[in-house]
Amino acid sequence: MAYEYEDEAERQLKREEARKKRIREQKVKNVIGIAVCVLTAVLLGLLVYTVMIKPNLPERTPTDVADGSKQPGKTDAPDTSRTADQTKATVPEGSTAQPSQDTRPTEPTVPTQPTQPTQPTQPTAPVIDPNGGVLTNSGYFPNLFALSNRSIPYGNDWEDKNEYGIANGCIWYENGGYRVGHQNEIDGITGQGRATSDLKAVYRIKTTQKLLYLTFDEGYEKGYTPIILDVLKAKNVKAVFFLTKQFYDSNPELIQRMIDEGHILGNHTCLHPDGGYPNYVNTYGLQAFIEDFTTLHKLIYDRFGYTMKLFRFPEGEASDMTMAALANYGYTSVFWSYAHRDYVVTDQPPVQETLNRCLSHMGSGCVYLLHAVSESNTNALASFIDQARAAGYEFGVFPVEEVAVY
Repeated sequence: MAYEYEDEAERQLKREEARKKRIREQKVKNVIGIAVCVLTAVLLGLLVYTVMIKPNLPERTPTDVADGSKQPGKTDAPDTSRTADQTKATVPEGSTAQPSQDTRPTEPTVPTQPTQPTQPTQPTAPVIDPNGGVLTNSGYFPNLFALSNRSIPYGNDWEDKNEYGIANGCIWYENGGYRVGHQNEIDGITGQGRATSDLKAVYRIKTTQKLLYLTFDEGYEKGYTPIILDVLKAKNVKAVFFLTKQFYDSNPELIQRMIDEGHILGNHTCLHPDGGYPNYVNTYGLQAFIEDFTTLHKLIYDRFGYTMKLFRFPEGEASDMTMAALANYGYTSVFWSYAHRDYVVTDQPPVQETLNRCLSHMGSGCVYLLHAVSESNTNALASFIDQARAAGYEFGVFPVEEVAVY
């Protein structure tokens, strides 16, 4: 009998273990079943979103910086301790002087009315944007993130010339730092430069005529822009003015005058960050850069009814990715054939030195970058125009449509 009791106890124990095993197995099956149901629901949701919902969503529009939005780490108001267009600039060693935006310099005398030069071609009136100034992505470059965001420093040394003595704007390119094999014909001489056809960028206008093109960067107003506009009007010269949001906020009457007198407006960004936009994109992302320039684009359109199509990179720092993003939104990146260290307001070159530099770098299709905060540029401008014309050159209206992305 004792053996029978022991056998019954063992059978009972085995039955209990089998019952527990079945319970464990059932729990595992339940967990697996729940996981499969959740995964199936997620996949079905993604499929519905991709096929039915996403195609009907409106494209994201830029956040208006003017109404108080800002990027991480950026203040709402421009930092007046640093000027927007004093790129790569430092106060001379040993000097305690700081540039001031509030102190207006003594205004140089506007030159007397010269003999009326040949009338240049007038720019076409701004086209009314059916989208009301809201830019949309054309997808010209479908995969921006496949492109490099490596910063391409664009030279601004006034001594930059190629082997033929023609100002090229960026000796770094010519020496193979970033050569992509594009050929530009300059006065019948072939010089290598950036692939404008690929990245929608230009630093020289392709022409056989002896035409020069003036562009001014307007980071902030130092008191010289009205004088520059007076000179251009007296000399019958049209220029491109690249505007920042700081200039837009403070000088609407000057912008309206630029438009009224037939000049061209270009986009010089809202933030104009130190170190350039490739570095900015590395920190805040490509969408932050897109929102920056599209915001200024819409502000200019809403206030003045003007559609900008030209863009200039702050500090000349660009990348394949940022230039392609601009092209997707209808912008052409405009660099330059000539620039000099004119942006340090506390260390201006003598007027004659500025004049000599400008005159020594003339060439057909040259694009001049001049900063409007420069007293030296302002005082040399009239003489530069006169002496360039005496040398057989004329100042052209920047061919926006010819260099346009579309």
